[in-house]
Amino acid sequence: MSSILPLGRTMNFGRSASGGNVRFNLRDCSGIGFIVDTPTTTATTITEQNAATGGTSQALNGGAAGSITQVWSQTNGVWTYQPTWAVANVVTAVGTTDLVYIWIPQGALSDTFNYISANNGSKPVLAVMGDLDVQRRPSNLRDVRA
Repeated sequence: MSSILPLGRTMNFGRSASGGNVRFNLRDCSGIGFIVDTPTTTATTITEQNAATGGTSQALNGGAAGSITQVWSQTNGVWTYQPTWAVANVVTAVGTTDLVYIWIPQGALSDTFNYISANNGSKPVLAVMGDLDVQRRPSNLRDVRA
């Protein structure tokens, strides 16, 4: 059986260390999924920026509950949609969650904002850029932080 490598075709990845605030550029993809492993009770804060460094950083306006963003939690291998959360850009863990997945399409960002970050004070956050615009050999993928 054969398979096509998804890295560079449909996905690219980035990582933000625990308590880190890495900005990810959405120019080469249709959206980004943030994965937080065993987030316990620490909230994950989502912000949008208009520059790789410096510039303006603000709450993700398109992140309000019921908008086009989605939050899913996984407990014991079962995914559950989380339709609401208290603050537009803050996602809290749900009970004894194993994973939290936060999907943010490119269209959720405000005009002139191309960067987004997810910060969890106690856990690293994995960023998965999805639906890449152009297929590239993994060694030719752009740095998602630039």
